[in-house]
Amino acid sequence: MSESGFTARALRFAVAHPLLVLGLVCVLQVVPTLAARDYWAFDEVRHADALRHLLEEGDWFSLHLNGAPYPDKPPVYFWLAAGAASLLGTDGPPAFFLISGLGGFLFLASTWALGRATVFRDEPGPALLAPLLVSVTPLFQLLLRTTRMDLLFGAAIVTSTILLWRGVGPTGSRGATIGGLALAGLATLIKGPAGLALPLAATIGYLLWTGRGRRLFGWDVLLGLLGALALLVGWALGIGLTEGWGYLRSLLDGQVVGRAAGDHKHAQPFFHYLLLLPVACLPWTFFLAGVPWSALLRRETWRRLWTGRREGGGPRVWLA
Repeated sequence: MSESGFTARALRFAVAHPLLVLGLVCVLQVVPTLAARDYWAFDEVRHADALRHLLEEGDWFSLHLNGAPYPDKPPVYFWLAAGAASLLGTDGPPAFFLISGLGGFLFLASTWALGRATVFRDEPGPALLAPLLVSVTPLFQLLLRTTRMDLLFGAAIVTSTILLWRGVGPTGSRGATIGGLALAGLATLIKGPAGLALPLAATIGYLLWTGRGRRLFGWDVLLGLLGALALLVGWALGIGLTEGWGYLRSLLDGQVVGRAAGDHKHAQPFFHYLLLLPVACLPWTFFLAGVPWSALLRRETWRRLWTGRREGGGPRVWLA
């Protein structure tokens, strides 16, 4: 096909306007189905009642379910749902589904931005291909159409890792480090401690692997952690003052300590995600067949990686 053909022009337009394309991908799927069904999947009924209590009682720090404290989830996602409810004039499914669609767009946009910031800095085409591949997976399609906050949560985590790469990577932008850690703290208020734990673990692992562990004690890292801590402490104080400290203890014991170390109600066998993720990532799971497994199993491969770790702190190491 000639370069002046419709397909070629459409591809050039898509590469030149990636966020517009990703926005259309979400709009065309979400907007026509905003009022297509009522609550029924996953925890949707509970989330709906928590939103109703928030709108009726105006308690913005602590959620409630059937009139009782509901410490299962932080409040940020419900704040956004309340804003959508005011915008649409309803606290029904369209309010939640609109915010889920927004979370889906932000997740795709952050995936594109991660590619552009790391391995596809000079290749805008493949950078756009990455979120398009994500958009057709069963897991993304499922979360895009429910009242789950996972896509918004994931978008905050991915954006945090982009900022941290700019901060602790070769660019060395101190402001990006502070912003990345502060955003990770905000991610914690979307769904939970993994919002801070995952970006922080990536940063620690990258710096230790490349022999730059002292960078963890830089003033920007400490200031970013203080910013994240300030967000969390501010929320905790708001809960204590409006709901009482028993609510906060219940949240910490059940949702933080319980999930990490206890017999949590959602606990699964250790191999659970080995079975779930291949299905969730279809059809791209079959790409695993193209991985050079023989090279990964050679001792020499890992020896080269280990000996060159201090000189090889590029974007691929960060992503790994």
